[in-house]
Amino acid sequence: MEDYRAMAQIEGLMTYQELAAYVRFTERHLRRLVARDAIPFVRLRGWSIRFRRSEIDAWLQRESRRPRRVRRRKENANASTDA
Repeated sequence: MEDYRAMAQIEGLMTYQELAAYVRFTERHLRRLVARDAIPFVRLRGWSIRFRRSEIDAWLQRESRRPRRVRRRKENANASTDA
């Protein structure tokens, strides 16, 4: 068991709990992303899942988007259609 922990630290592998704290998502949301295969992960010995920090950083960079600019309607345009 200690060997896996040492290997995980060397390779930068994180658990659900560690990743949730890192990206500020809930563990439940992360499990949904894994189920949809929407986030990079590593499966160790059957059901054990870990996340490589380098892959998560790259994924976050790809998935981050600039906020959309919301166009506001001009009040004058609405007033002319009401008349």
